[in-house]
Amino acid sequence: MKTSLPALLQATLVAASLSVFPYAAHALDEQPSECKGDQVWIEFLNHKRCYSVGDKAPDPYIRDELALRDWQKRKLPAPHDNAQWVQASDHYLMVNRENCVIIEIWDTRGHKID
Repeated sequence: MKTSLPALLQATLVAASLSVFPYAAHALDEQPSECKGDQVWIEFLNHKRCYSVGDKAPDPYIRDELALRDWQKRKLPAPHDNAQWVQASDHYLMVNRENCVIIEIWDTRGHKID
């Protein structure tokens, strides 16, 4: 059976679009208003979702340049060993510097989010 180039190209484009569709649909599923009281909405590049304590935050949050050095002025407790404070939207996250797992979430008024 002989397949023409346009038909082959069309089939390839359809297959490629179907393989990406689940990711696009997932990105539209979650909205900031759906975050629970103990969650924070984080938008990082094309990743947008609610995060809780124990979740892995986006990797850049473990970079030194994002660490909050003035955490005392922001009414935050000292970060745990091998952790740092970062700001994500209108919240502060204490993240583990090795795996970027969220240890604590605080609001900008200095209250821990439980």
